[in-house]
Amino acid sequence: MVLVLFGTVLGLAVRLSRMLLGHESAHAELAGVLSLGLAQLSIVACLLAVRVVRDSPKAILRVGLFCEGVLGYVLGVGNTVEEVTRHGHVPLLTWTTPLVILFPLVVPTPPRATLWVAVVTSSSSWAGVAVADALGSFHATIGAYVDASAAPIVAIVTAVFGSTVVYGLSRAYAVAARAGSYKLVEKLGAGGMGEVWRAEHQFLARPAAVKLIRADRLCGASEQSFEVRERFRREAGAMALLRSPHTVELYDYGVTADGSLFYVMELLEGMDLESLVQRHGPLPPERVVHILLEAASSLAEAHDHALIHRDVKPANIYLCHYGIDSDFVKVLDFGLVKMQEGAIESIAPLLSRDDTVQGTPAFMSPEQIVKNKPVAPTSDIYSLGCVAYWLLTGRLPFDAESTIELMSQHLTAQPKRPSEVAPWPVPPALERLVYDCLQKSPDARPQSMRILRTRLNGIPLARTWTPTRAREWWALHAPQTLSSDSRPKLSMSGHAIRFAPAS
Repeated sequence: MVLVLFGTVLGLAVRLSRMLLGHESAHAELAGVLSLGLAQLSIVACLLAVRVVRDSPKAILRVGLFCEGVLGYVLGVGNTVEEVTRHGHVPLLTWTTPLVILFPLVVPTPPRATLWVAVVTSSSSWAGVAVADALGSFHATIGAYVDASAAPIVAIVTAVFGSTVVYGLSRAYAVAARAGSYKLVEKLGAGGMGEVWRAEHQFLARPAAVKLIRADRLCGASEQSFEVRERFRREAGAMALLRSPHTVELYDYGVTADGSLFYVMELLEGMDLESLVQRHGPLPPERVVHILLEAASSLAEAHDHALIHRDVKPANIYLCHYGIDSDFVKVLDFGLVKMQEGAIESIAPLLSRDDTVQGTPAFMSPEQIVKNKPVAPTSDIYSLGCVAYWLLTGRLPFDAESTIELMSQHLTAQPKRPSEVAPWPVPPALERLVYDCLQKSPDARPQSMRILRTRLNGIPLARTWTPTRAREWWALHAPQTLSSDSRPKLSMSGHAIRFAPAS
């Protein structure tokens, strides 16, 4: 409509200039000026009406169809009268013809509705002939009405055919844009082969996030496609097994009509620990202890099911406002989960090759780096120790210019003590625990997440991180997450949805 408005403004300017310059056929311009002026008013009224009903697609379509009819009649009658007055014969083509053809191509419209509106709108050519005859500018004959019929008939047939194709494609896309019972509403982010969408259940009011791998991205090498599918299945299967409130909840899993893989998970509002420290700096020890306790709770359950996360890092630990709780921890991204002997086999076959390194180098345990070293729950404990170091200091335990050098430091070097680089005092017991988690030998670390939680609960703290303090922090630094009307900014890193507070 905006483009049509631009065209009518330009046409009106040309006709007014002709009238002002005393063009010999200036009297013939009057019909064109009036029709273009009325067309502009019709478009403006249509745009205002669309703003009023913008939340209802059906109402918007009705407004558009009504506007097409009004606009087509105004332009068709005015164009016909103008040409008859100027040249003494009926125009074979008016501005109504492209309008009738283009509307269903731009706006997907049911073919039956397109037919009715196209017939009504195209009749403006015959109405224009009748008006010209009534004004005495032209003597209408049967031949004149026949001449005025050619373009409308072509326009009607073309519009209905185009509407059938475009509307059919839009319906097919709408079906493909469903993930199970969930409708994809808004794309939140993309990374690698995956996309994440905000989604709505077709019956329930519960919002959700849908992780999607499009079918066209699975058409590469058969081995790679198989591994992507199996990793996706494994991630969904691992999430389905876990019931900890601190593990992101899985709602649904399956394949869309076009062959895309998807799973549906809860939609969280908050930010991951990587974004948290980057934006707000290191955290006080009592808050770090709170976060570690809740993250360890999720991982403890995973280990009970013989599942090792293998990609524990700040970007995969999410801090959110959850119900009435603030600073509620959710562990994300089980795409690299490894099953130990005895794990439930219904998840998926193990795909990790012996010649590949799985994980994020800055947070990988030594045994993940060394080929053929067994990976156990203590590997996740090492990675969680790296996360604790990051939260306390705002720095990585090891920093290097290359991945090889970084991995080498994980194998041989000792990080600086957190108390040397943290901006505030670190309780000795917490520092000892972090150092124990970062031991090179798995046997020297805490042997389970339950033992880690026991030691965390026993750390003497100068202050405690209370729900009141947590809510005050969120109210100050990210107040939009405390409102049910909030729509935080989002990004996606790897397989994790990351929410960053609006600046």
